[in-house]
Amino acid sequence: MIKSILLGLSQKDYGKLSKTIAESFGLSQSSISRKFIEESSKELEAYEKRDLSNYDFTALLIDGKYLSREQIVIAMGITIAGDKLLLGFIQSTTENSRAVKGLLKDLLDRNFKFEEGLLCVLDGSKGLSKAVKETFGKYCLIQRCNWHKRENVVS
Repeated sequence: MIKSILLGLSQKDYGKLSKTIAESFGLSQSSISRKFIEESSKELEAYEKRDLSNYDFTALLIDGKYLSREQIVIAMGITIAGDKLLLGFIQSTTENSRAVKGLLKDLLDRNFKFEEGLLCVLDGSKGLSKAVKETFGKYCLIQRCNWHKRENVVS
C-alpha cells in the first residue's frame, strides 16, 4: 500500500486498490494515512542514519531544487565505480553556506570519506562553494556545472 501511495495513488483512492487485497477489510482513509506516516518516518530515519563508510566517492554534486514551493538542497555522490547515490537533503530557504555546512557535517558524521580527493560539482552559488571549501578544504576541486552555466548564459 505504501509503495502504491509513493507511486502516485491518492490516499482518498486507496479503496480501488484495497478491493484487490483480501486483508484490507476494515481499512479507512485515516488508518492508511497514519500507517503511511509511521512507515515513511521509519524509512526516512533509516535513510538519514545509514553509514557511508563502505563507499569510495570520487564526486559530490550539490544543488537546490524546488518541491511544492519549498527549496530542497540535495547532495548526491558518485562512487569510483560510477554509481550515483543520493546522500542527503535539507530544506532551506536558500543555498546558504551555513545550512549546506550542516548537510555536509551530517555526511561526515556518517563516515563520508573524502581524503583521497573529491570533485565537487556546483551550480555557481557562492554559499555552496563556501560550504564545500570550508568542509573539505584542500581535498576538493570545485567544478561549475556546465548545464547551470549554459542556462545562466542563455538567460
